[in-house]
Amino acid sequence: MKDVRTTFKVRVWANRPVKLAKRTHYQVRWFLDGQEFNQSFPNAKAADSHRSMLVAALRNGEAFAFVTGLPLSHPKTVEARTEPAVQQRSAFDLATAFVDRKWRDAAAAYRVDIAKAMTAFTAAMLTETPSARISGTKLRAALRNWQFAVTQRKAMPADVAVIVEWVSGRTRPVADLEDANTFEDVFSKIVRKLDGKPMAESSYKRYRAIMNNFLAYCVRFKQLEVNPLTAMEISDTKASPPTKAIIPVDRRRLTDQATAEALLAAVGRTSRNGRVLELAMEVMYRAGPRPEEIVAMEVGDFVGAKTGGGWGELVLYEAAPETAKRWTDDGTRRQRRGLKGRARSESRRVPVHPVLEQKLSAYIAEKELKPGTRMFSGQRGGELAYSVLDKALKRARQAVLSEEQVASALAKTLYDWRHLCLTNWLNRGIPPANVAQWAGSSVPVLLATYVNVIDNEAVLRGLLDRMYDLPVDAEVLRDVSGDQDDG
Repeated sequence: MKDVRTTFKVRVWANRPVKLAKRTHYQVRWFLDGQEFNQSFPNAKAADSHRSMLVAALRNGEAFAFVTGLPLSHPKTVEARTEPAVQQRSAFDLATAFVDRKWRDAAAAYRVDIAKAMTAFTAAMLTETPSARISGTKLRAALRNWQFAVTQRKAMPADVAVIVEWVSGRTRPVADLEDANTFEDVFSKIVRKLDGKPMAESSYKRYRAIMNNFLAYCVRFKQLEVNPLTAMEISDTKASPPTKAIIPVDRRRLTDQATAEALLAAVGRTSRNGRVLELAMEVMYRAGPRPEEIVAMEVGDFVGAKTGGGWGELVLYEAAPETAKRWTDDGTRRQRRGLKGRARSESRRVPVHPVLEQKLSAYIAEKELKPGTRMFSGQRGGELAYSVLDKALKRARQAVLSEEQVASALAKTLYDWRHLCLTNWLNRGIPPANVAQWAGSSVPVLLATYVNVIDNEAVLRGLLDRMYDLPVDAEVLRDVSGDQDDG
C-alpha cells in the first residue's frame, strides 16, 4: 500500500560535500517529522537548486509527502500519489487467473502442461530465495499439483498451503517483464531444468507456446504493453537454443514388416490379455490411430466389409488421453475428448485393410461385443491402460529383438506403431492429402514429421518414367500419320 502521509514539519539542512576516491558529490539533506531524506548531485550548483526548491515550498506553507519526501506539487510526488489506471498484478496472481481461465476447455494432458509452465514461470519470478525447508522440489510440487490444479486447490494440505502462501506474497509484478533483460533472464529459467540444463526440445516447444499464450493474456488485461516473447528472437538470445517447429520422426524407431509381425505375435503370446493387446497394436500398425484413440474406440466405430475379403472402415469420434486423476473433471484417469485438431462432433474415416478387417470381425464375433461397448478392454473389463500396453510391448521386444536392439529406440513406444503405418502409406505412393486425412493431421505437419523416413523413390521414378508416355489415341494418330507419309 502506498504511503499517503503528509506533514508540515520540515527541516532543510545545509548542503554538504561528500568526498569519494575519484570525485566529490554534493548531498542535500532534509527531514520530514524527524525522518531523513537525502539526494546527491554531481556538482554544487545542482544541489543548491534542489535545496532552494525545498526551502521555497516550505516558506509557501506547502505540505510534504512521505512517499517521496518532496512537496505535494512536485511532479514525482504527483505521480507517486496517483493510482495507476490499471493496478499492477503479481506473477502469482496472473498465473493463477490464467490457469483458471484455461481449465474448463483444456484437455487433461494440456492442463498438466499449463500447470508445469506456470509453475516454472512463478518460480522464476520470485523476489526471494526459498529457505532450505522449502526446497525447489517442494515449492514446485505445491504449485503444480495443488495451486495450479483447479479441482485440487480447495483440498490443499496445511503444509502445502504454507508454501503457497509464502510464494503468493513474493513474486514480482508481471509488468517487470517489459524490461528486455529481465524477460530474457526469466524465460531462460523457465525453459531449463532444476539442474540448469536445457529441457528436451519437445518440452521447450510446449512451454514456449504456453508462455506465448499467457503473455498475450497479460497484454489483453493491460499488464503488459506488448508480448515480450514476440519481440525476442530466440535464435539470437542466450535464453535458449534455436528450436525446430516440428520434430521429425527418427528413422531408427521404425522396424521392417517381418519384425513388426513378430513383435505383434509376441505381444499375444507373452501377455495374459494377449489377444486384445495384440489386436489393439495391430490396429495402430495397419490403420494409424493414436493410442488415445485406440483406448476410446467402440465396437460401433468399426464398419465391416459387405462381402468376405473386402475392405472395412474405422469411423473415429473420440480420444481418451490418460493422465493423473487430479487433472480430470470427474476424478477418473481418462477424459474423453473430441479428436485432436477437430471440433467435438467431427469424425475421421480410415480404410481398414481386408487382413485387419477379418481379424476385427472375428474378434467382435468371438467376444460377442455389442455396439456401444469398448472395442478393447482391460483383463477385468475396465478401461485399457497405457501402462498395460507399454509393458506388453516391452515383453515382446525382450522376446524378439537382440540385446542391442532392445537397448535401441527400435519400436520402443506405442506411438511407433502409428509412425510405422503412416510411413508405409507414404512410401507406397499414397498421396499425402489422403494420408493426412486418415491420420487426422494436416499435410504440412505430416510431411514435416515424416520427411526423414519417406523412402518412395522407386514409386516416384515409376511415375516419372510414365510422364511422357503417349496416350492410346496419340499412338494411333502417330501410326496413321506414318502410313500417310509412306504413301
